[in-house]
Amino acid sequence: MPLAMRLRMRSNTWLNTVFNRKGDQLMAIRIKARQNESAGQMLRRFKKLCEKENLIKDVKKRQYFEKPSERKRRARRKAESRRYRELNFPQQRSRS
Repeated sequence: MPLAMRLRMRSNTWLNTVFNRKGDQLMAIRIKARQNESAGQMLRRFKKLCEKENLIKDVKKRQYFEKPSERKRRARRKAESRRYRELNFPQQRSRS
């Protein structure tokens, strides 16, 4: 399983762990309760960390299997649109 989410509660400490596969490494996000921190505040901190690590985007991308040929086609289309924008709408450099 490429992504698993566990929520465990031990006394007053919540450990939220998300495993994200980056290459062959398994990255874990853990959050411990700070002093006088509510569960809502902890959850907000956890969501910010997940967003910072691009976990939500990764989960949505891996939700369905994508054939390698489709992945290549999507990358090729993205490169073509980028080249089109660069040729037809060049970025103006600011004069600072």
